[in-house]
Amino acid sequence: MNKLITVKQAEALSNVEVTKALVESPDFAAQYALLKETYEALKAVKEAVDGKIRDMIAPMYEEDGTSKVSNTRYNYTYVAPTTSATVDTDKLKKEFPEVYKQCIKTSSRKATVKVTEVKTVGDKNE
Repeated sequence: MNKLITVKQAEALSNVEVTKALVESPDFAAQYALLKETYEALKAVKEAVDGKIRDMIAPMYEEDGTSKVSNTRYNYTYVAPTTSATVDTDKLKKEFPEVYKQCIKTSSRKATVKVTEVKTVGDKNE
């Protein structure tokens, strides 16, 4: 299928009034699947292009420290690999429960919608 048509079809979903009846309809399911497939395809293309940019800049970084290439719209900056230290919260909770309780930080999160695919009989991912 023509990818431009696919993007335009998926984009059309943002302009419809979403109702419970619409979301429950097989047509919406098909349109949402198209939206998801289009998103994943575009994401894969972007990741591939980003990887090629990284692969182009990395040798320059190794050679002379150049970490940025720019055009009129974007800066492409190479970020070298690093390591980070994190806290093993399960281990902390188990071995030092009082310290864990003293260090708990509560934060609020906005409401979201979780979308999962319905498994049907015969799915390979059962």
